[in-house]
Amino acid sequence: MQKHLIGKQILELEINSSKDAYAIQQKMSQLVQKELSPALNKLFDTLVDKNTMILLDSIEVDIGDINLENGDFNKIIDKIVLLLKETIEDKLKNIDSKKNIKKPFNRKQIQKFLNGDRNEFLNKKTSEVEQKYTNGSLYDKETNHIERRLPKEAINQPLRRYYFEAWLHWLGKGVLPSYVIPPENDWITSVLETLGLDIDAVTILEKKLKKSSVASQRLILQHSSQDLKSIVELYTGFSQASLLKVFDEIEQIFVRHKSIVQDSLLISFRELEIKIWKEIFEIVIFKRQKINTISIVKETINQLVLENVINGIQLQKIVKEEVQKKKSKDYATLIEIFDKDTIYEEVEDGAAIKDEIENRKDSLKEETVEEDIISNEELVSPQYFKNAGMVLLHPFLSHFFKKLNLIEGKDFINHVTRSKAVLLLHFLATGEEQPKEYDMVLSKFLCEMPTNIPLDHTLIITEKEKEESDALLQAVVEHWGALGGTSPDGLREGFLSREGKLEREQTGWKLYIEQKTLDILLDKLPWNISIIKLPWMKEMLKVEWR
Repeated sequence: MQKHLIGKQILELEINSSKDAYAIQQKMSQLVQKELSPALNKLFDTLVDKNTMILLDSIEVDIGDINLENGDFNKIIDKIVLLLKETIEDKLKNIDSKKNIKKPFNRKQIQKFLNGDRNEFLNKKTSEVEQKYTNGSLYDKETNHIERRLPKEAINQPLRRYYFEAWLHWLGKGVLPSYVIPPENDWITSVLETLGLDIDAVTILEKKLKKSSVASQRLILQHSSQDLKSIVELYTGFSQASLLKVFDEIEQIFVRHKSIVQDSLLISFRELEIKIWKEIFEIVIFKRQKINTISIVKETINQLVLENVINGIQLQKIVKEEVQKKKSKDYATLIEIFDKDTIYEEVEDGAAIKDEIENRKDSLKEETVEEDIISNEELVSPQYFKNAGMVLLHPFLSHFFKKLNLIEGKDFINHVTRSKAVLLLHFLATGEEQPKEYDMVLSKFLCEMPTNIPLDHTLIITEKEKEESDALLQAVVEHWGALGGTSPDGLREGFLSREGKLEREQTGWKLYIEQKTLDILLDKLPWNISIIKLPWMKEMLKVEWR
């Protein structure tokens, strides 16, 4: 079954007698949930194939007069479905008549591209491909921006393009557009296919990364090395199979020569890895250099030497020592990179090096200022969550984070500890150890982290942190005596994993949480959840639950 999304559903009924109004309202509410929603899912499945996305701003149908004296409410459901089918089919015909929607590339063609035969696609005229996929797109060419709202006219586009545009929005904002159906686990595949098949997509991504340093950071921090390598291959047209070997070899140096590396680099392997990817994308995306792995890494190391990030001579010396120890196979790619001893010849002029470093420092200053401005961006209202019940844990969080050495005084020690707190808070509510970043918006909000600031996907939850998390949940159960012998997972399922909506109102932020029958136990909760103000939060949060 495919996934479909209805932003808002309104059923308006006019009846003759007011005395039956409430009973009819309750009956229709039940029918909408139990009968109409499943019927609409089946209808939408028949109207759209699984590789296409249709976006409609609104649909309105009038079912006319219906006699409900015999209590046959199903007539209303049947008529709604029939009228919707006719209305949507008319809209789809209208799309096809207005826009020349061509058949998307088939799976065999896509696989052919991903296997290396890119010429068939890259040789197409840009205008031809742009016309094919940007007609009706949510992308605004003038502003290089993905619109947050749905367009007034219906849109028909390949599913992969739909996810590509949602991905672009997420790169800059850290959240998905409100109208987007959450992607599957492999949505990056759709992104890579679109970058490979739509020439305009390559340019759109380049402009996005140039405009937003946060988007560039999120690209690196939130994707695996394999995915980043695939993007490099798409931009260069070369296989970059040995690129990942370079990172493996550098990591080996960090492990085998820990003391030397610490003295000469003063950064962790992960920090260096991030800087290397940043330079690589500067070369292949911004400068559009179509070169192989060896050339890319040589230029990258050269630049990092200029920035005093790494000591190139020391790195080269370590590699040569490893060769003498007959460990050449462990450093095959780095040996090839350092083979000609020419990488540092161009930087021997001390004055030139100094000028270059100062220029880079100025550039980095500008970047930092830009990031500060972006980081203060207001969270778009409303936001929707599936783990809104996490606010129930608020009295226990300060002690929890302090015990794990994440806070000092009334705030988190640094960005890394705040990031870990975001991950742990989501884990407390869901039990997920590797969640999607766009699912952690409420966790970021409660930890006072701007939503658009990216998290590092390599963050892990340690065994100690898992034990402390279980202890916290158990403490909640014990303090809340009405829960009896509920387990931590039972607490998650019953209360923490709740749907909710966060809205910005005149008096501040307010969180509305889905209500269930089980909520009668909230009457015996020994702490207040209507107002939340954690020590590090700048604003209080009002909660409406029961």
